[in-house]
Amino acid sequence: MLVRCEDPALAADLASASDETDKAIVRLFGVLESTPAKCVRLTTLSKVLHRVRPALLPLFDDNIKHCYSGVSGATVP
Repeated sequence: MLVRCEDPALAADLASASDETDKAIVRLFGVLESTPAKCVRLTTLSKVLHRVRPALLPLFDDNIKHCYSGVSGATVP
């Protein structure tokens, strides 16, 4: 079963996410398994979903990891 971004379970932010919210997130990303596409992969999907629900779905990739933990004086050791 697919989930839509309007699903009430996706209205929370990441800090207060419930088990139902976690399951809805899994279903959001599960669209790649049920209907794979050549041009849309996990990175692209996660960036689009972050734009729709930024408080719930953080954006994180190697460049962001480098900024937070890979440079001298980084905020995350």
